[in-house]
Amino acid sequence: MRTMLLAAFACLFLSASPTHAQVDRSHAKAWDSHERGTRLSPAIARHPVSRAVSAVKATAGRILPHPPGCPRRAFCGCGAAVEVFGRPIRNLWLAANWLKFPPAQPASGMVAARRGHVMVIKQYLGGNRALVYDANSGRGLTRLHVRSLSGFSIRNPRA
Repeated sequence: MRTMLLAAFACLFLSASPTHAQVDRSHAKAWDSHERGTRLSPAIARHPVSRAVSAVKATAGRILPHPPGCPRRAFCGCGAAVEVFGRPIRNLWLAANWLKFPPAQPASGMVAARRGHVMVIKQYLGGNRALVYDANSGRGLTRLHVRSLSGFSIRNPRA
C-alpha cells in the first residue's frame, strides 16, 4: 500500500513540474502577449533577446509609404525588389521566385522568403526574430517591424 501511495505521489509530482517544452511554450506565450502590448514578466524582460527586441521595437513598427512602381495588391515581391535593388523587377514580383537565390544565414540585407510572401531583413535580432522591411504585411500596408523567421527560408539576393 505504501509503495503504491509513493508511486502515485511521484507521478503527481513529476507531472506537476514543468518540462523544458512546457517552459519554452510558456516563454513563447509570454512573448506573444508582449507582442500584443501586454507587459512581460520581470524574468522575461531581463532576457537579453527581450531587451534587444524591445530596443528595436522602440524605433520599429512604423508604417512606410507604398513602394514606388509596385501594384496596389500582392506587392511583397515587388516591394522587396525595390528595397534590395532600388527598382521593381518584374520576375521577382512572385514571392516564390526569391527562393531561387542561394541559401544564407540570417543577416542584414538577406531576404526571408516562402511561397506566398517575402520580406527583407534589416537587422537580425538573434534566435528567430528580425527587424524586417515587410511590403504588403497586412491590409495592403508596408511596415518596418519585428517578425519571426519561422517558416521562411533565408536567401542572399546579392549572390
